[in-house]
Amino acid sequence: MKRKITVIAVAALMLSTLLTACGGQEFGVTENTEKRMTITAERADKDDFFMVGTLEVEDNEQIAITSDLTEGSIRVELVGVPKEQSIDEVPATDGEAVITADVTGTDEKTEKVSAGSYMLRATCLERATGTVLIEVQPVAESVDQELMEQAQTDDTELPDESDIKFVEDDDSFTGPPSYNDFDEVISTLDDGQGYAYVTLTGSDEQVLLVADELITGNTAVSASAYMMLENDSQEFMAENLGAIGGLYGDHPIRYADGVLYSGDDNTYDNVFLSPDGMGIMVKDYLNYDTSSQEAEGFMRKTNDFDSTEWVTLSKEQFDELISERDSLPVVKFTAK
Repeated sequence: MKRKITVIAVAALMLSTLLTACGGQEFGVTENTEKRMTITAERADKDDFFMVGTLEVEDNEQIAITSDLTEGSIRVELVGVPKEQSIDEVPATDGEAVITADVTGTDEKTEKVSAGSYMLRATCLERATGTVLIEVQPVAESVDQELMEQAQTDDTELPDESDIKFVEDDDSFTGPPSYNDFDEVISTLDDGQGYAYVTLTGSDEQVLLVADELITGNTAVSASAYMMLENDSQEFMAENLGAIGGLYGDHPIRYADGVLYSGDDNTYDNVFLSPDGMGIMVKDYLNYDTSSQEAEGFMRKTNDFDSTEWVTLSKEQFDELISERDSLPVVKFTAK
């Protein structure tokens, strides 16, 4: 399974190509722009290393580190450069790494660092051939992804609830932000679409689920959620709360005891309502890594922030959760 590493960063220094070659052996940087850096190894020997830089870390961007190695492994490290120092003053081999990513084969890894300047240090852990791409990308806006990345370190504190948006945005929603009532929402549906009613933990009011596409048995893998809420004009309107599912192939949405369940064989993802009852909130999110054979993520017993618990489960524990989920009733939609 590919793993993904993300570092909030931007490549800011243009450097000439750095490549060491000896007897057909190469280990260095063959591409270096503001957005991309490529490490190339050709039969590089164990313990070969180089250090170049810098990466300027800013908010709202991330770096994906992707390896394509046909043999061996390479350690990619980011070493912080203090503001009072220039790049030339940073020792080539010293300096504590704030990021260490050991890559092999076709790995993808993600990590976050604080804003600042960072040198890139690469070390050949064993005879290596292939490339490692370091590429700047936009930071993912998914709340679940941000939470999972923060959970990678044991000393991470749960962010203050005022700094985290727990409502899942409905990116597929293109209609008006609100409707007069549920009947008006349903009237906009086309053939092949459908709707269903549920109640979710956090409110006694009905929630309308609307599926853009129905699959076998009038079930769906994704849906938009609507609820009658009071607006600023003190009028009750059918408001779009967010999206459920949509990322998990042909695995249908399931429902039990006020919770909607989605996910696939490697992801456990379910939702209820946020504490104010005005949005979709993630209840549990766990992702299974086939390499470590562990699942990491968070779980909530109730829809409040204090109940959040970061967990690591064994394969057996995770498989039990998936089995329980897959035994729950699927949501049956009424076809339009």
